[in-house]
Amino acid sequence: MRGIQETPVKVFSCYKDMPRHLTPIVLTIGNFDAVHLGHCAVLKNAKKIADDIDGHLCVLTFSSHPIEVLRPGTTLPKLCTQLHKLSLFEKQNVDVVIFFEFTVSFSLQTAAEFLSSLHGYISFDALVLGHDALVGKDRLGDSAEMQEIAVQLGFKLNYVPPYQVDGTLVSSSAIRRAIQIGDLDNAEKMVGRKFSVLTEVAVVNELQVILADASSLCLPPEGVYPVKVVGGVDPEGVFAEAIVMKGFPYLELNFEDGHLCYIGQQIEVIF
Repeated sequence: MRGIQETPVKVFSCYKDMPRHLTPIVLTIGNFDAVHLGHCAVLKNAKKIADDIDGHLCVLTFSSHPIEVLRPGTTLPKLCTQLHKLSLFEKQNVDVVIFFEFTVSFSLQTAAEFLSSLHGYISFDALVLGHDALVGKDRLGDSAEMQEIAVQLGFKLNYVPPYQVDGTLVSSSAIRRAIQIGDLDNAEKMVGRKFSVLTEVAVVNELQVILADASSLCLPPEGVYPVKVVGGVDPEGVFAEAIVMKGFPYLELNFEDGHLCYIGQQIEVIF
């Protein structure tokens, strides 16, 4: 994926591909691996700043989780497919998304080195970060260092306070734990929507549909779940049974009356 895709959101695989005419820019950086309520607070803050200067909201996120690069052999179950994340960004009125590849060489850059390079290609006017964001090699780019860099490069820096639900800090780790133990009600509170999976159809049989990417996704415990499937032949969605199996990780859908899905079709399974 390189350059602009044909979507309402402009999508790039590298910040060096950003056209120079996209100014002014308000930038936010992060994993956004659930686009949960805490993430949405960051995006809303950044969008307001962008609107105030008649600018564009740009999100720089990662095509794979940094921990999987920094700790080889570590697999972190995904809370969203890239397809799902892009859909959620669009709902938050994001203008530009950069799905950047996190590499070992990239991780060796200091915060100053990274932001100097980034600002050279994207002359952003403001940078908005979550309260716990740490940038650069060994995560040493704390708020004090970031403020110095902001002054040197000439952009405004804003940190968004932590977001809590029922006195509990909203985080991707907490959401992941809730899903894995089957506490989907608590997960829903933290993400601000029902837990769902948006991906492509991998296998189609007469009454059975198997979804792609299931082996890499964070799923609830093994079992059969009533779900609503959106994106098939019925624009309003249809109800089905979702079967989660962990031994051979996959997500299977069974439709009572059959369902016309095709391989490669994008559907959302809402639990």
